Amino acid sequence: MSDLQGRPDGEADLTNLLIPQLRDKLAPELPKMRSAMPVGPSRLVDASVRNFYIFNGSPSRQSYLAYEVDGAKNARALVRIWISRENGVARLQSLYVNRLSVPAEQLGAFTLAGKSPVQYLILALAVLSPLTILWSEIVLFRTKWIRLKWLWAVACLFGYGQLSVDWSSGEVGFTPLYITLFGAFAFKAGMLAPWRVGFALPVASIAFLASRRRLQKPPIQSDEGLTGATS
Repeated sequence: MSDLQGRPDGEADLTNLLIPQLRDKLAPELPKMRSAMPVGPSRLVDASVRNFYIFNGSPSRQSYLAYEVDGAKNARALVRIWISRENGVARLQSLYVNRLSVPAEQLGAFTLAGKSPVQYLILALAVLSPLTILWSEIVLFRTKWIRLKWLWAVACLFGYGQLSVDWSSGEVGFTPLYITLFGAFAFKAGMLAPWRVGFALPVASIAFLASRRRLQKPPIQSDEGLTGATS
């Protein structure tokens, strides 16, 4: 970080680390990066490391790192670095510096304010889908004389198909061939990544609740053993 914060020999050090294709691009961009960098401590806020092993070859590693640099008067910057290491030699594949107006933890925060109707709709369906599955399992457990009851119990645990939304950008994605346990999900790939919220249609649960009466097959009582009198 000190290389970007104006250390005298920092430019030479960065040039030596960069891959050859990026060295010529560093000179005009370095003043802009340094102007965006506050002077202060840095902390790692996100990291992803991938190791690759090739038969009869040396292993390689790809590291994707993100640091938040905090300066005076609430000045902040986010530094993203991509480092590759092969044959014991580290090379800087990319380097980005962006000013921050809020702490890094708030970049991908889940908030309800300022979202589109589509985002609210998908969020509501993501709540309703597991509730429908739960209700169908309760009703199924309490209903007698259902043929293949165990098969319905398993099928009703899942949602089918998948509709999701990027909670930051509002980008919608649809995957028709997908099975989701309990019919909903919400996750983020890393601290700086946006939340993705989605649901799967509880087809089996809806089908069971709609046809429960027709699925009931009470046992047929036999007339054997019955006695009576007629006049």
